[in-house]
Amino acid sequence: MLQGLTTVPLGLLSSPGALVATLGSTGNLLQAIGAAAAAVTTPANDAMAGIIGMDLNRVVPRFQNGVEIGEVDLMNVAGAVADPAALPGAVDTLRTDLLAALQEPLPAVAPVPPPLTDPAPFSILPDPQGPVQSAVVHATDVFFAAAFYAPELSLLGLTQTADAAATTLAATGDPVAALSAGGAAAQQVLVADGQIIGGAIAGTTAGGTTVGGSTAGGTAESSAAAYVSPPEVEPPVIAPPEVEPPVIAPPVIAPSMIAPSQAAPPVIAPSKAAPVHAVPAHTVTVDTSRTGSSAGTPGSAPHSAGTRPGTAHPLAAHPLAALGRALGSPTGVGGAGAMHSAAGGSSGAPNSGSHVG
Repeated sequence: MLQGLTTVPLGLLSSPGALVATLGSTGNLLQAIGAAAAAVTTPANDAMAGIIGMDLNRVVPRFQNGVEIGEVDLMNVAGAVADPAALPGAVDTLRTDLLAALQEPLPAVAPVPPPLTDPAPFSILPDPQGPVQSAVVHATDVFFAAAFYAPELSLLGLTQTADAAATTLAATGDPVAALSAGGAAAQQVLVADGQIIGGAIAGTTAGGTTVGGSTAGGTAESSAAAYVSPPEVEPPVIAPPEVEPPVIAPPVIAPSMIAPSQAAPPVIAPSKAAPVHAVPAHTVTVDTSRTGSSAGTPGSAPHSAGTRPGTAHPLAAHPLAALGRALGSPTGVGGAGAMHSAAGGSSGAPNSGSHVG
């Protein structure tokens, strides 16, 4: 209130200077008029916002809560008149509850309305019992909405509308834009007034605003729930970001890291070698009677020098040797020694018998 009593008159005195200064700098008469009007509306709106905002968000809720507590306790005292034993307790409860309600701390400083800010729950709230007490509390809520909240908010809306139009005109020089800004501010206040009164009549909150310290027509429990219990909102489901799988290179394995396999040895097919042709063996008999190296005995077959007895000469298997044996022996057996025995019977004499070379 002191701020309004000081700054608004100063604004009136500085308004002509604002008109001249803005006209000289911009050359726009409409902007100059807007600047002159804003020199008054801005300090008036600032002071009114402090007064109304403090009263509707802090003082009136605590006052309304105390009034409704007193109403409920007074009705309890009236009901205890018929019972003398209960009357002293009812009076003491009224005194104690009113003192506690008046000592409640003011709610925290809230933003400038509209909309109004719900105060924190008080430590003591009205607790109406039965339909009569609930109806009285409900009627009190409607009364405060119509007598305090809506009128004071409308008074604040006047300065808000005027200041919005003046500052917009000073900034743009456009009267249409100025009227639009003022109309938007006025509409916002009217909507808030309707929500306050309608919510009080319906006994519910309107537009997130609770009139007074309790819900209209409700109990203390429902009032505390209106302040304390926030709406349960499920957290949003966030899809995981699509991430492409990383490309993993195959591991490099050294030969020494691989264990020897116990596999069966490979089967190697035999190579196709050239066929081996058998060569018929030939027996070659060499006549050694002309060499003089044989010692013949009657009935004994001569043997070549340098060969062991009973061992055939390598050339004895030759076909010519076989032919010689056939020509020299009537039987084809016996050899030269047999012919030598038949002729002279001597052994070892040269040219002592017929020989066929």
